[in-house]
Formats: sequence, C-alpha cells, structure tokens
Amino acid sequence: MECQIEALLLADNIYQDVSSKKFVLSGLFHQINTSELPFILSCSFGVFISVSGLIGLSTIKLEIIDITTKMCLASISSIEINSPDASIPVSFGIEVPPFEIYNAGRHIINLEINQHLVHTSPLIIHKT
Repeated sequence: MECQIEALLLADNIYQDVSSKKFVLSGLFHQINTSELPFILSCSFGVFISVSGLIGLSTIKLEIIDITTKMCLASISSIEINSPDASIPVSFGIEVPPFEIYNAGRHIINLEINQHLVHTSPLIIHKT
C-alpha cells in the first residue's frame, strides 16, 4: 500500500462545515500539561488526518503509546473510510476518548491503515 500522510494534527475541536466541506480545527496542540501524575485526561480531543494514495475501502486504527512502558493508553480501531480515487486526499477527524496518563515525556501516536503502520507522531506529556 502506497499512501502519503498529508496531515496528522491534534485539536480540541474538529468539525466539517456542511456547505463548503472544509474542516475547521481549533485548539491545535502537541503537548499536554499536567501538575500531577497519574492524570486522567477527562475530556476528549480530536485527531485530524488527511491521507492520499488510498483506493477503495480502508480500515484505520489509531493508538497512543507510552514509550516508557510501551503500554497502549488509548486505541481507536475499526474506522472504515472509502476513497474512489487514489490521487484525491481523504480527510477525516477521529475523536480520542478520555484516557489515563502515567508518565511525563514523549509518547507516540501510531496510525495504521489496513493493519500497516504508516505514520508515527509525537505527543509530549509535560509535568508542570
């Protein structure tokens, strides 16, 4: 599978305007600040993804991994998207439900498409 990740962005809010089909993202971030650990991230956030090179039906899986313990903190799977044309990017948002954070430092967000790891992005947990 040849695909190109055009974007993977974390945001407090993601919605798609009905008339223009444009995505609107607010509260972009790459770091979560907390004064105590462990910490329950009590509100959800979104991950905006844009990918080109897909054709037909594809299954998406997103995982947030604590690289210190190699533990999966959150997993969103079985999301199916359909692309009729590999040359046109497919864009979508995924809601990440609340989860518990145990350690400060670098975490990773893994994006799998059709059971292949296609992209990894950092998520920094900063203890204030």
